[in-house]
Amino acid sequence: MKAKNMGIKQKNICPECDSVITLYKEPKIGDILECHVCGAESEVIQSNPLELSPLEEEK
Repeated sequence: MKAKNMGIKQKNICPECDSVITLYKEPKIGDILECHVCGAESEVIQSNPLELSPLEEEK
């Protein structure tokens, strides 16, 4: 018997490519999310409402 996914499904927009990012668990401030389309990484800077900030690449 499989366990049911009890997580909250949320959607947000990638700040780099505007693709939909689907989250299956409650994000926490500081979490890093990766866009499955463009590969950009974004940091959760606010959890309610969810707000993402793109991470800048180190030079």
